Amino acid sequence: MYDQVAEFENGRAMVSLSNHYGMIDKSGKYIIPARFDLIESFSEGLAAVHEGVSGVDMEMSGHARVCFIDTTGKLIIPFQYRSSLGFHDGLAAVSIMDNKRSKEKWGIIDKKAEKLLRRNMTKSFFLLLRCMKSSVWLILI
Repeated sequence: MYDQVAEFENGRAMVSLSNHYGMIDKSGKYIIPARFDLIESFSEGLAAVHEGVSGVDMEMSGHARVCFIDTTGKLIIPFQYRSSLGFHDGLAAVSIMDNKRSKEKWGIIDKKAEKLLRRNMTKSFFLLLRCMKSSVWLILI
């Protein structure tokens, strides 16, 4: 029925079918159909859903994009970002593609997708901040 089934977490499990991912409940019913390239674990009630990525290392195509869904599969933040580091303490680091410079620009959004910080920062910067002290965002302006 499925190619892979992850462990259940909060009554949901990620499944893969023909290189696409979805989520099922404990009865095996789809909560989220297996149509996405990747679904990340839920954090603070939202999960990042990716299109345009492949492989274990999440290699991104030129058309990679990410949105956020709630636990019922409802689209909360539409596909408008290239990648994300997921929500922690109500905030998520997200990137957009700067086509003029052919590189990603990172910033921080809240759960309403309101931009709280728009800076030309790197993904490494946000990973470093998250590692410095768990559950605390440090923003240097």
